[in-house]
Amino acid sequence: AALAAFRARAPAEQAAEPPPPFDLRELVQRMQRFFFPSN
Repeated sequence: AALAAFRARAPAEQAAEPPPPFDLRELVQRMQRFFFPSN
């Protein structure tokens, strides 16, 4: 459900303004902490 909301929110933000540069590794780490809080 969270991933669906993330995917649904992304296009709207991109349409509003150009996406800022981001660190893919940081995004992966955040998602890992979200799905696997024990690690």
